[in-house]
Amino acid sequence: MNKIIVGLAERSYPIWIGQEIYADLGLALDEVNFPNKVAVVTNPTVGDLYCNQVVDELVQSGRQVDVIRLPDGEEYKTIATLEEIFDVLIDRHFDRYCGLLALGGGVIGDIAGFAAAGFRLCKFRRLFSPRLTVPWEVKPASITPVEKT
Repeated sequence: MNKIIVGLAERSYPIWIGQEIYADLGLALDEVNFPNKVAVVTNPTVGDLYCNQVVDELVQSGRQVDVIRLPDGEEYKTIATLEEIFDVLIDRHFDRYCGLLALGGGVIGDIAGFAAAGFRLCKFRRLFSPRLTVPWEVKPASITPVEKT
């Protein structure tokens, strides 16, 4: 496996290139301090080929793993699909400190990246009121505008 560093000063990040790199996935994620609770977002085309090996490697590296399978196709790059991902993450007790891993390209990479960014902007808290039918309350995080000087 070859590693290339994208040099962006404090925002630099590695890219790993190679064949069957899933065998070193746990080590690579450890190197970048990736969270221990992970959701793998995939589709049938890629997931049927590689998801079991990826999940096995993640589990062997000490991670708790859930899989979110989405249908194939550009038509699934929608807010409804994003809501589906959020629903699964909330149902499985993910918070903004957990990780999403896209196993696929195109639509999967786009929607998983957007979900990860959006999910990190939410604050979650458990509600225990017996009168409520929805067990979770999601509130947008407060974003303070930066003043220019």
